[in-house]
Amino acid sequence: MRYKTLLIGENNAIIDDFFFQMSGHFDIMTTSNRNDDIINHLEVFQPDILIYCMNADSKKDFNRMYFLKEKLKKKGILLGVIGTKEICREFEKIAFDAADIMLETPLTANTIMTEIRVFIRKKKSEQTEKEEEQKLIEEKEENVTEIQKKHILVIDDDPMMLKLVNEQLHERYNVATAISGKLALTFLEKKHTDLILLDYEMPVNNGAEVLKKLRANPATKDIPVVFLTGVSNRSTIQEVLAMKPQGYLLKPIDSENLFKVIMDVLGKK
Repeated sequence: MRYKTLLIGENNAIIDDFFFQMSGHFDIMTTSNRNDDIINHLEVFQPDILIYCMNADSKKDFNRMYFLKEKLKKKGILLGVIGTKEICREFEKIAFDAADIMLETPLTANTIMTEIRVFIRKKKSEQTEKEEEQKLIEEKEENVTEIQKKHILVIDDDPMMLKLVNEQLHERYNVATAISGKLALTFLEKKHTDLILLDYEMPVNNGAEVLKKLRANPATKDIPVVFLTGVSNRSTIQEVLAMKPQGYLLKPIDSENLFKVIMDVLGKK
């Protein structure tokens, strides 16, 4: 993914490196150090990150960045600073924790590119988790009519799969979604569900690990779990069945089979 990067500062060598060696990985634009120019570029360009390429900068320049940080935060724009160890220390003294990421030169262009891309990806992932967590919290505000429906929690790291299953189920059931096992377990600390549809292949905590944690917790050990899996070979199916779930469904999910399995499982409760 190409991230939008707005560059400011007097370190022309670093700015040139961005344009000549990193333009294949970033959409890049520069602006002057004037507040009006910076703010106008933020509005028009809407970057993922503003990078301050420091050189012989003054305390006035550092103060400007400190006060600009609040505007960046409101817009969800990250602030990165690049400079020598000495100038980075000076920046920290005056601008405190304004920088989201600080890179001390000398660094190769490839290192700068990698560090920034990894950092932005991490921050965006964290933001996605926060949004998902907020959506789970909002589930607690369901009206009385919705509460009468059976509740199903769908756990899958694929946003499109979550959307698809939610669209198929939401008219008959209360549906909550979680993009990771971690978020699902947090959700279940405060809210009950009648059934869990759990993706078997997930990064970090896969379906098997999530199920082990559910079964180890007295509060969640009796919740029925149906695995979702996109792998249909015999060994994988045997692994799934060895976990003793209440059922499993092969992806892509057939809506008729989905409802049949859900009704069979909930009918046994």
